[in-house]
Amino acid sequence: MKKFFEKYFVDKEGNPVALNLPANEEQIVKCQKQLDVVFPQDYVEFLLHSNGCGEFAGQTMGYLNGIEFIAQESKDQRKDYFPWIVFIGSDGGNEMYILDNRNNPATFAILPFIGAEEDYIPMGKTFEEFLEHVFQNDFWPVNKTTEK
Repeated sequence: MKKFFEKYFVDKEGNPVALNLPANEEQIVKCQKQLDVVFPQDYVEFLLHSNGCGEFAGQTMGYLNGIEFIAQESKDQRKDYFPWIVFIGSDGGNEMYILDNRNNPATFAILPFIGAEEDYIPMGKTFEEFLEHVFQNDFWPVNKTTEK
């Protein structure tokens, strides 16, 4: 797991960022029950190592919510339009990092705060797949009209 954190949880200069204290299993189980979701196992392992993160880098900056915020913020974000999302973080701007609760276990995606379901971009079935897409900033659809 050390290489995982060395790769994804660094600032723009490549220095390690401060990690939060770990969540505990009881908190994670409680959150999953509140939201009727099953977190992917590697995401659970992340939370048990660092309960969210104030920033991580690569091509896209972002933050990940601690377990104590996931249930309430998910309810706030999904109550009217997206009842199937679990809000796990953001790029700090226009995009939500989410788990799609329509799958079991839930899958990772990105969705604009102000957008429609058609704006949903899948980001992987594992936490590491999700982080790799965020890190590489390779999740935006390519404009086919500009390709030769």
